[in-house]
Amino acid sequence: MVNCLKSDDQRKKAFCSSNIEAQTVVNSLPFVHVAASTMWQADAGWVTHLVPPAPSSRRGVSVQAESFFGIEPSVYLSAGRSVVIPGGIVFALDPSIETGQQGSATPFNSGQLFLGLLFPVPKCDRKKLFEESEIPLELWRRRYGQFLAFYFQPLSDYGSGRPPRHRDDPDGILKDSRNSPNAWLMEIRFQLPLPLSHFLFWSAHCATVQQIRELMNSSPPEQIDDWTAFWEKRLTDEGDSDPRGTVDTEIRTRYALPQFRK
Repeated sequence: MVNCLKSDDQRKKAFCSSNIEAQTVVNSLPFVHVAASTMWQADAGWVTHLVPPAPSSRRGVSVQAESFFGIEPSVYLSAGRSVVIPGGIVFALDPSIETGQQGSATPFNSGQLFLGLLFPVPKCDRKKLFEESEIPLELWRRRYGQFLAFYFQPLSDYGSGRPPRHRDDPDGILKDSRNSPNAWLMEIRFQLPLPLSHFLFWSAHCATVQQIRELMNSSPPEQIDDWTAFWEKRLTDEGDSDPRGTVDTEIRTRYALPQFRK
């Protein structure tokens, strides 16, 4: 994932300096999860946990990619910047939520790779690239910091979705103009339920907020405390036209991440 550095001392020193900065940023990054509005229409239990969907309810690209790459059913998250996909609600979760988790990460979108939309990777090389790039969960922050330090200087380029200015990766993914910033967003996959007690804040489209309010008002008495705690962590009262942007901005502001600002 990170090219071998040349032997000259100046380059090594420059990388070490930028790696320290990147690692400091990465260690404090919360997780981001973008969810479809259907998640609460089927089961109100999500107000306490984000749970990997049962095999019988899984469909679409995720289940196909998991089968193809041998990934266990997972909740998909990103770090520091949210993936740009249609979604009813965007969550930010505390970094400590990964304690005791099982899963893995890749420095690209596994769904795009499966679909053959991670350019210029040939379809015949998809499994090989995934296997070579998969990162154990306990190492992903360290590898992520190295990835940012090596390719993205300044770090704000990554935060704003701008391709690297100086280096391309060996597979040519980062600078291929056919790839959106989604293509090289760090994807983290958790296999165990995520307790929303580690929830930080959330934002959602106006229609989604109204659906959540209706579900909350009709919930049984034993769920009132969970719903109240959840509702108080919203970033806007009546909904948001750009929940992804709102959550990303709040992360950069609340966690003092000037390095990730444009």
